[in-house]
This record gives sequence, C-alpha cells and structure tokens, in this order.
Amino acid sequence: MLLALLVSGGAALGQAQPPVTTPKTPAAAPAPASAGDAYHYDPTGRRDPFVSLMGRTTQTASDSRIEGLPGIAVQDLRVTGILQSGGEYVAMVEAPDGRTWLAHVHDRLRDGSITKITMREVILAQSIADPLSPVKTREVRKAVGGATK
Repeated sequence: MLLALLVSGGAALGQAQPPVTTPKTPAAAPAPASAGDAYHYDPTGRRDPFVSLMGRTTQTASDSRIEGLPGIAVQDLRVTGILQSGGEYVAMVEAPDGRTWLAHVHDRLRDGSITKITMREVILAQSIADPLSPVKTREVRKAVGGATK
C-alpha cells in the first residue's frame, strides 16, 4: 500500500500543472522630461561628482596673460632702440600690442630672458619647450628695427 501511494503520488507529481497567472496591472509610464527640467544634485555634505576636481577657472586666455615684459614671448618682441644709462645698455622693446618697455640684461620674458644688450642688438636666450630636443635653450639676436638673426 505504501508502494501504491508512492507510485500514485509520483504520478501526480509527474503531471504538468498549468501555470498560475495573475492579472497584471499596467505600470504607469514615466512622464517625459521637458526641456526646461534640469537635473539638480543635492550633495548634503558630499562633493558634487559632476564638478571637476581641478576647479573652475573663469579667466580667458587673454586675461591670464602677465603684464609687462614677463608676458611677452621672445618671437613677439621688437627692439625699437637702445640707450646707454649708467655705463650699461638698456633696450627699448615693443610688445605686439604696441606698448613700449625698457629692458635690461637678465630681465625675464615669457619663454626666455635677455642675456646681453650691445650697441646694435639684443641677445636673448629662448627656452625650447620640446621635451625630445637635446637643446633646452637657443640664442636669438634681435637688431634695432626688428631684424632677427
């Protein structure tokens, strides 16, 4: 009898049961975002992950330029005259914007410095920014009137 119950129970278990279906309620569709909706992150004590860690800069390239000789590149410098003051030469140089500056030996420029001023020319040491170049500086000679050697 026990064997008969096991056989009949096994047969009952072996029969396929129809799947149970539950009526599904339609899910509410998400409302489409309008163009005026903007995402707002509420950090509540945490940093905003969408803001750069480098910080924000509001300066433009022209605002970040240094005033005077340190803001002028060697290639943009034009020698307009040379004066003698106290036994040494002083160069009158013109920036690309038309402003004139007095330059002395050892004055720094954006990408170099003035190494020597003679009666006829200004000798500059220009830094080379190419990391693959074995030479780190080059000599640039600028004569009065704008000629470059």
